[in-house]
Amino acid sequence: VSQSRYPRWSQDSNYLTFWQNDGQASRVYSLKDKKFVLEVTSDTQEETVSPIVFVPGTNNMAAYIYRNSLNELELTGKGKMTYLEGLEALRGVHEGPPLPNAPIYSPDGQLISLYKTDGDLIIFDKASNQSKALAEGDENGPFGVTPMGYAIGFNFRNELIYMATSETGYQADEVMPLFIYSKNATASATFSTQAKNLDIGSFLVSGARNRILGHSFYSGKGSMLFDGTGNMVRDCTETDFRYSYYSWGSGPDHASVAKVWSANEQSILSEPGDNLSVMNAYNCEVTKILDEKVTLSMWVNIRK
Repeated sequence: VSQSRYPRWSQDSNYLTFWQNDGQASRVYSLKDKKFVLEVTSDTQEETVSPIVFVPGTNNMAAYIYRNSLNELELTGKGKMTYLEGLEALRGVHEGPPLPNAPIYSPDGQLISLYKTDGDLIIFDKASNQSKALAEGDENGPFGVTPMGYAIGFNFRNELIYMATSETGYQADEVMPLFIYSKNATASATFSTQAKNLDIGSFLVSGARNRILGHSFYSGKGSMLFDGTGNMVRDCTETDFRYSYYSWGSGPDHASVAKVWSANEQSILSEPGDNLSVMNAYNCEVTKILDEKVTLSMWVNIRK
């Protein structure tokens, strides 16, 4: 039985990607043609493929990590380009299934956040064909090779927001500082001092890249809303509302934003297993949708 996770929509909402069987396959489905138009499958149990993502600024060009390299190609399978070596398509976790290391692109498609097989978090510049390490991995981590830094996502200025610590032996229940990497800056800057106590596995970047969402590290409830440069927009951590896409203690689980955040960036879906409700991220108002527990839900962006 095939197990599909991490659905992702293309920018035009015509394609949907699925990551299957913990990295044994990754596929792109066409809603117009009602069939899979791109399929990447591993040859052996040891080889894994990351989720397929869509490259910004292109006509739905796809990208994924397979055989430790980054691959870009058209949905027809033509025009394939391969970058870098020594990349990791997934990582082990404390408990539960493994998590994928999908490539994360800047809005202009030129900068890419990736993980190496030694756990290093790097950023790759396609224009210069150069990469830079932002955080080193810990080979003696609590569950094997453990990244000491985690990419959250890019803001609207093509700056990477990421968490990192220089301490070895990092534990999953510890707080990591949050930083902003800018290509034109000599050093990374602190994202926000108010964000330091937010849960490492809770951060989401809005589709427009101008809002960052996170919830309390200590209570696991409510949320904080920031703009793309670290300024607080709204603090809703006093509410009992919970959202989640947890990673079993191994850094951010880059599930589809559609599982949590509406396309208009106004509403947040409740945690799977709770009664279905939504919270307005700007005024903290909670509205109950169904008086029953829901195990899976996601937003659908319908374009007319």
